[in-house]
Amino acid sequence: MCAINSNDMNDISLQPNILAQCDSLVMLQRLESETVTLAYCDPPWHPELPEGEATERAFLEHLSKIVQQTQRVLKDTGCLYFHSLPSMTGVTRTILDQVFGRKNFRADIIWPRRIKNLRSSEVVQQHDTIHVYSKSDTFIYRSPTRALKTHELQDHFPYADNNGPYRLTDLTMHVERPQFQFSWRGFTPPPTRSWRYNEDAMNRLDESGLIDFSTSGRLPKHKVYLKNDATVEIESIWYDLGTSGTPQSMASTQQPVALLERIVSMSTDENDVIVDPFCGTGAALIAAHSLNRRWFGCDISPHAILTTAEELKKLSNVLPTQYNIVDQADMEQCACVSLMSYKKLYLGFADSKARELIHGGESGWCEFKAVLRGRPEANDGYDLQHSCLKTVAAFLNSDGGTLLIGVHDDKTVLGVRVEEFGGRDSFERHFWGLLHEALGKTASNDIKTYFEEICNKPIYVVECGRSEVPVYLKYKRRSDKGKEEEFYVRTGPRTESLSISEAIQYIIKHFDIAKQDFQRATL
Repeated sequence: MCAINSNDMNDISLQPNILAQCDSLVMLQRLESETVTLAYCDPPWHPELPEGEATERAFLEHLSKIVQQTQRVLKDTGCLYFHSLPSMTGVTRTILDQVFGRKNFRADIIWPRRIKNLRSSEVVQQHDTIHVYSKSDTFIYRSPTRALKTHELQDHFPYADNNGPYRLTDLTMHVERPQFQFSWRGFTPPPTRSWRYNEDAMNRLDESGLIDFSTSGRLPKHKVYLKNDATVEIESIWYDLGTSGTPQSMASTQQPVALLERIVSMSTDENDVIVDPFCGTGAALIAAHSLNRRWFGCDISPHAILTTAEELKKLSNVLPTQYNIVDQADMEQCACVSLMSYKKLYLGFADSKARELIHGGESGWCEFKAVLRGRPEANDGYDLQHSCLKTVAAFLNSDGGTLLIGVHDDKTVLGVRVEEFGGRDSFERHFWGLLHEALGKTASNDIKTYFEEICNKPIYVVECGRSEVPVYLKYKRRSDKGKEEEFYVRTGPRTESLSISEAIQYIIKHFDIAKQDFQRATL
């Protein structure tokens, strides 16, 4: 039983080191928000289900909910490592980009997982891809290294001075960390890379004579002496971990503990919590426990849970009293923390994103508007435009979303009457003029717009990301005496206006702005 001291079964909450035979969502819904440092997902890409688009759509919709719950439980310093087959990377990246945001994509790790059978004409998968996404810019990420072999030392330490053999290593790493992309001594890393150290550490290295500036016009290098470091950094292709069996083997779907030990070491510290919603035979949980991390793991398969339990027994630092094994009935007695309103994601089945969104209907992340403005004789154009603009502002101030102009609330595709604006280009100029006037030009950085054809009718798609700063709507309707600033947010499928006191509290919490910084941040 997943127990803490509680007399009320509805008040039982989960504590780490739980191995659960249950649906992944059932467990994730019961984890507290922002308590997990690392999530590792390796979904069963070939479940024993009937083939067909409906089945695949249902699986991916379920997977998208698991990713959204995973994003919720991650700390700001947390990362998701999502294990995908190359044939599925397109749809997995589509899902992950929509949940975590493209700006929080950090790296793709290539793992040569299988070897091609040269005696067969069959094309055998030779590698897997692990997508790395962070919750925020302040994530934990340590580049892995491996020990150099004796015959490699001369190649890797080709230089020498009075302090001994040394090599020149890159002071940047192939991951985007905005706080580590500062200018130093006139040098700035390329957009896709970041400094390995903070500015103080860089200065200390320079003062110690461990920075080499000899390569004119290029970034400086770090002098690493053999007596201090006989390792080499492993970047995005992990050849050193080898492969894991043959494509026909059931074991080939499970990952070696060494792979998970590396991932756990890269993005967690001791006593941190990891979660694996598809734990299989438990490699991630075994790696976590052996490295003194806490964990939550689940799998729907009874065989997987029994196998994981047997593997845990083999670890010298695991006692049976240090973890609990529960089933779905046990798990459902624990307090449910989140029955979140799931974002309807584009999964790639329809011939357009707009069609997919229309199929899903309006939600907290999608809203339909029949028109941008009414006909001149209706005298309602200003109010209709205001309705569209406040929806955009609300998406920006919340977690993002998509506005479809030219679609009725009942999903009827009406199309945008672009001829009333003088064509599509004129419509877009008019719309962007409204955005700049009502929301400010900086808000447009988080907005993407385009037309899509559905039933031979133009639909205007307005994709809004989550703004990093509060966005205010300043727009004069016909009924207004003057322009008044308004603050809108999404509450479920509705757009709501907040009062001044409500807006202040929301901004402080949602934008992580300290009270003393509120006035400066909102000028």
